[in-house]
Amino acid sequence: MPCFIRNIIIMLKFICHSFVHDSHIAEDLAQDSFINAIKQIMTFRTELPNSSFKAFIRVIAYNVSLNYLKRQKIKREQSNKVAHGLTDEDTSAEKPPVLAIQNEAKQKLRDALNKLSEPAKTYVWDYYINGLSYSHMCDSYGITKGQLGYELKKGVEMLRWRLSCLEDI
Repeated sequence: MPCFIRNIIIMLKFICHSFVHDSHIAEDLAQDSFINAIKQIMTFRTELPNSSFKAFIRVIAYNVSLNYLKRQKIKREQSNKVAHGLTDEDTSAEKPPVLAIQNEAKQKLRDALNKLSEPAKTYVWDYYINGLSYSHMCDSYGITKGQLGYELKKGVEMLRWRLSCLEDI
């Protein structure tokens, strides 16, 4: 094995071990990282001034390690549910009330939103619900970012006030 490949694999093992703290698992993750790097080598952009293969392969090792940890966490949570006797059948009786509460909350929010002035309702809806950016909204509505920020702040304050009044009822 060429020296530079051996050095890369040693670096990958070190990175993976810093996440999982197990040398055998780190070795497996380092191999996975190296294989992923080979598969993704065409996406590495050498024409960029600060591009570094070392950084490219490090990011892959970080992602492989984090994905492994996420999978392990999910497995642990599932085994804990089974160990404590919590299955989907056991919690199915709790789901309808939760859904009813969520639907009630959505309806309250919809009612409060409909009571806002037309511009405020449109701005709040487009920014928070539709996810439009400030610049896109400013271009569409012909207003400045300062005006949009002010209108959004006012709209959110009104929504909070209306929702707090509904909670008092």
